[in-house]
Amino acid sequence: MKTIQLILAMLFFAPVGFVSGQQASYSEKRALSALHPLYTPYVDVTLWPPFDISNVDATGICLYTLAFVVDNQNQEGANPCWGGYASLDTSWYQAEIAALRAQEGEVIVSFGGANGSPLAYVAADASELRDAYKVIIDAYQLQNVDFDIEGMFAAHPESVNRRSEAMKLLQDEYPDLQISLTLPVMPYGLTPDGINVITSAVEHDIDISVVNIMAMDYGGSGDMGSKAIAAMEHTFNQLKSLYEDAGMPKPDSLIWRMIGVTPMIGQNDVAGEIFYLDDAEEVRDFALDKKIGRIAMWSANRDKQCSSSSDPLYACSHIEQDDFEFSYIFQQNGTVNYCNPNATLNLQVDFSQINIYPNPAAGYFTISGVDNAIITIAQLSGKPVKKANLQNESNKVDISELPAGIYLLTINSGKVQAYRKLVVVK
Repeated sequence: MKTIQLILAMLFFAPVGFVSGQQASYSEKRALSALHPLYTPYVDVTLWPPFDISNVDATGICLYTLAFVVDNQNQEGANPCWGGYASLDTSWYQAEIAALRAQEGEVIVSFGGANGSPLAYVAADASELRDAYKVIIDAYQLQNVDFDIEGMFAAHPESVNRRSEAMKLLQDEYPDLQISLTLPVMPYGLTPDGINVITSAVEHDIDISVVNIMAMDYGGSGDMGSKAIAAMEHTFNQLKSLYEDAGMPKPDSLIWRMIGVTPMIGQNDVAGEIFYLDDAEEVRDFALDKKIGRIAMWSANRDKQCSSSSDPLYACSHIEQDDFEFSYIFQQNGTVNYCNPNATLNLQVDFSQINIYPNPAAGYFTISGVDNAIITIAQLSGKPVKKANLQNESNKVDISELPAGIYLLTINSGKVQAYRKLVVVK
């Protein structure tokens, strides 16, 4: 199976750390934030007036998941449009996205959702489905796509299999494309249908970036923060077992990195289920402790207090809060700011002084430009194979025991954290 995109990104881009004015890719920024969740709330882009994703100063948000692309049922075959509205084609929301990207922000586009017909359900085969996805990927120049699979469509084997085949075709054509799966969950973990979706993706050799669980609408009242945490814990155990059963075990740290969580803030669709501000703090702290990959929410449109109790549920949270208070909470205490991850992680911008030579290396390598640091050498699977302390500005590191191959070298001095590719030869 292909190495996960996070590691590939670390290996093949320039030293981590971004010069002002230089746009970094999604995978590069995710690699930089390898030990910190990215905050990527959903936005319903079909609501009027359109949500202003470029208002970074007000929201602090630089990375959004845009929802949802489904089939245009006024046309024959699989034809993507926003929310099923034929008039909302690939020209929709382009100006808003461009304005966000001008501030170093980015978007993920989500296919599916609870309403409309998913493209995977309508397409005749995987090639037609792949082509429908490509219309959106190319039009919006996407680096990351999400597949939100809900209701009867999570239990439809034909469309699940067709989607997996199409995802494989996409990743073969777009090697850097990151794919997340958003699935229903209960406090006891993913449903059997959700497990089947992931199993199908694994069987088709899909490199899944994130399994994003919808921590909402369980069907009863209770502490929504604790339920979201329980759902993450059980999802972790399910994913760990699934990959072990498939003969592709992953370290616990990489399993946690695959997990994303999306609560519905405030009043949920189910009466009695309310996700409060203190629930957000509880979920954020757990996510940071476990170093999961993503924190999201449904939705940025709702991250405000209602003007009236009769306001529709899609417009506001129906609890007392300040504007964007949930977003503020989710972006505190270590969650990475996508626009400027260096600032969040307290990293210096220029890592050019760090030098590793020789590389490729046989028996040893020397690292200079940083002192009083810890280096970790890991296999591409993420498993650490050697650690060393750097005491001086020039340090010789013995690697004679390592087999030939490509490794990931992490350098951490507290103020500086950088990644390098290390090639070992014999």
